[in-house]
Amino acid sequence: MEIFVSGGSGYVGQPVVEALLASGHRVRALVRPGGRPLAASGWLEPIIGDLADSDALARGVRGADAVVHLVGIIRERPAAGVTFAAIHAAGTRRLLQAASAAGVRRWVHMSALGVGSVSGSAYFETKAQAEAAVRLSGLDWTIFRPSVVFGPGGPGPQFLTEIRDQLLRLPLHPMIDGGGQKLQPVAVQTVAQAFTRALDTPATVGVTYDLAGPDVVTFRQLVAALASHLGRPFRPVPVPSLLVQALLPLLDRKGSFPLTRDQLIMLRAGSTSDNWQDAYQVLALKPYPFSVAGV
Repeated sequence: MEIFVSGGSGYVGQPVVEALLASGHRVRALVRPGGRPLAASGWLEPIIGDLADSDALARGVRGADAVVHLVGIIRERPAAGVTFAAIHAAGTRRLLQAASAAGVRRWVHMSALGVGSVSGSAYFETKAQAEAAVRLSGLDWTIFRPSVVFGPGGPGPQFLTEIRDQLLRLPLHPMIDGGGQKLQPVAVQTVAQAFTRALDTPATVGVTYDLAGPDVVTFRQLVAALASHLGRPFRPVPVPSLLVQALLPLLDRKGSFPLTRDQLIMLRAGSTSDNWQDAYQVLALKPYPFSVAGV
């Protein structure tokens, strides 16, 4: 098949592109201007542009059999027009319109674990809006909702690299409400397998899957493991989330504080799934134990 991948140069995008090529697919990949170059073997055509570039989207989906939509952000930059609404909601609708106009039938979509169950977060609200648009599109869709993604390669997912940077910079390590929030990290290799195998698995059409790994860890355990991996001392300091919530407007005036309001909401909610094995069974995915190696 010929596949158009949005977010092809991202942390998840590159392994997905590699998995698609290894499975014999031909890939066009949307790459932001100035984004990381794609390095893969096989039939690969970079399309320079973003979700606001209608011409780039039209070129990407022309002749495609399927779209794999991966673009997402966890921090807004409103001055640059990078907002949850613009990327998750409007960007998804724009790509859906381009795909439908080009006669594409298959759509595999990356959402996020917590959509539909966590309220008050613009991140999750716009992810939910994107899911709704996909379900109403008339395409043969599959939606995946990954938990925190980990794995080797590149700079790592932004969530873990921000924690790494704090460990390297700060003498003490704030733990929101003691750091007991539960997470179920999923390997980037598993995510790449899921998106690739779903394309050839008709049983996944019209189904939404949670993507999580076999291990449940607390946020405190995750940070402690990362500190040990970096050879840094781990000095946790419990901080009430209500205090952080009250101070965030002052702390994040310049948009550079390492925690945003949405990230606080997501952290407090945790990221685990009771149905995580469903995708593994249908798609014969390999479960990888959680590791901080490569971050």
